[in-house]
Amino acid sequence: MIALIDGDIVAHRTGWTTNDLPLAIAQYRLDITMELILQSVGATDFKVYLTDSLGNFRNSISSFYKSNRSKESPVWLEDLKEHLITVWGAKISLGQEADDALGIEQTKMAEGTVICSIDKDLLQIPGYHYNFVRFEHVFVTPEEGMYNFYKQLIVGDSTDNVNGCPKKGEVKAASILLPFKGSTNELEIFEAVREAYRDYYTKKGLTDEAIDDIILMNGQLLYIRKKEEEMWNFPTKNTNTSPQLQSQEEKLSSTISTEEALSLCTELTTLEMMTA
Repeated sequence: MIALIDGDIVAHRTGWTTNDLPLAIAQYRLDITMELILQSVGATDFKVYLTDSLGNFRNSISSFYKSNRSKESPVWLEDLKEHLITVWGAKISLGQEADDALGIEQTKMAEGTVICSIDKDLLQIPGYHYNFVRFEHVFVTPEEGMYNFYKQLIVGDSTDNVNGCPKKGEVKAASILLPFKGSTNELEIFEAVREAYRDYYTKKGLTDEAIDDIILMNGQLLYIRKKEEEMWNFPTKNTNTSPQLQSQEEKLSSTISTEEALSLCTELTTLEMMTA
């Protein structure tokens, strides 16, 4: 079994617990964490990935992406990342996040791999997963992975500053998608999600085209890549269990830009909070 390890989380979690300790102890704790992960999944080999923070393609989709995060970082964070690179052979996932590299590797290899992370976003990716904080082993089918993505598209991701569909949290998202659990008909699932967005934003005066811009932007921010350079796009009648993909250079024509759509989305969400 090849362990595909989220180096970002290993470095951050180790860093936050060793801020007041010497670097040598921080590095030792990181090594122990890595060894425990490999032992827990019975790894015969491993790959470690780190995010390309500056070159992440999502930053070009939305300037608001992750803008709500604290600028404070663990004292030893960069040293721990360097330790992962020099000692554990970690690689920077150029132009994207570590999550994307993990998704691409697991999809490419098809079997014999396990994604080791605590990030629920990665449960979009079919295959074996290991949560090294909860010590949980999970297997995700293609249908479950697709379901998890569309649920995330409704709920959003407050950690990454992606709003999703306002007024529809985990419970409502599960209710909307309940009829499609286990379904391979992606177009049908997508239309249910699109209807949820339209139910909210049409009442706010947005056109269908503007609403689609918001959905597309959110989807491209939330989708974890399964192939190099892919970008999520709306599924078509020919789509089965995988979203239709487009290259980064291709654009979906619309009446407003994605930045304008995000501004509208943010303004409406703020207004809802003020009037709640």
